[in-house]
Amino acid sequence: MKVLFKCWSCRKEYDSETIWLFLGGEEDVCQVLEEVDVWIDLRHFGRWNRKIFLPDQVVLVRMPFKDGDLEKAKIILPICKDIALKAKNEGKKVLLSCHAGVSRSALLALMVLAEEFQSTEKAWWRLKTERPHVEFHENFEPLVKEIFESYHDLMKTFGFCL
Repeated sequence: MKVLFKCWSCRKEYDSETIWLFLGGEEDVCQVLEEVDVWIDLRHFGRWNRKIFLPDQVVLVRMPFKDGDLEKAKIILPICKDIALKAKNEGKKVLLSCHAGVSRSALLALMVLAEEFQSTEKAWWRLKTERPHVEFHENFEPLVKEIFESYHDLMKTFGFCL
């Protein structure tokens, strides 16, 4: 499989044979759940969450934490990144989601894509191309900086200063 990424809420046409990574919020999940093998769900527990029917073929990885919880993000997101990349290497399709699909799951997508491309610049470009309204919670800025520094990219391009 090629390294391709799809944000289905962008409503762009895509080749389902080559795309392995999907990103969205809980309102988008049902549109793609039948196409994936693994769903990494980062929604924090709450009665406001949508109830979503899980197809039998989908493995649910539930790793809930609140948006902006930096300490939990530093623990949970690297684990989720490894799970997503392992699934990809096994030829599986992966869905990343949180409540709105713009902060927690988008940060995870950045981590996964940066590992795939070995470049946060390419990963950031791809993420913003597919999901332009990505906006990480301000508390995640230290983690975003760490991700960019780990691949030695220029953070000035993206408005961050070291």
